[in-house]
Amino acid sequence: YVDVSKTDLACEGLNGMTVGSQTLTVKRANARPSGNVPANSSADLESSILAKLGGLTGALNPMGDGMVRPSRILVLLNMVKKEELLDDTEYEDIMADIRGESELHGKVLSISIPRPNKNDPDAIVPGLEKVYIEFASELDAIQARSKLEGRNFGDQTVGCEFLDEEKYKAREF
Repeated sequence: YVDVSKTDLACEGLNGMTVGSQTLTVKRANARPSGNVPANSSADLESSILAKLGGLTGALNPMGDGMVRPSRILVLLNMVKKEELLDDTEYEDIMADIRGESELHGKVLSISIPRPNKNDPDAIVPGLEKVYIEFASELDAIQARSKLEGRNFGDQTVGCEFLDEEKYKAREF
């Protein structure tokens, strides 16, 4: 790639990612191709990498009855418990911890953690016990997923999936 920092980011984000029963190994090529290499914008770079994932993207994220391709919205599972979200101080600490960790892997635009109703803690709240992180780019979200999935947070193992950006905007958790 023309922008070397994007090459390293793409390699780091994709290397070690599990796709189905396979683990991707992604690294820099040893030799540069001969001839002219067209300059790509970072948007072209992201589109190119995601296009090359092609048929693999469905295996990355089964959700409900359909498949969602990687998006800028990463959903973290097994990170928080309803009881922790009831306490305002604990909620703010959790938000700060998640933001700090997420920003190590890309630019975070927003974080949403649905909370239970304090007056009716047993009421159904869509997306309860899930953490929704909006990254600046799909590559940032992919990189974060590769680093966060399978890690321990408290006594739980973190799971990850992607959410369609329109559903995130509409708060369809």
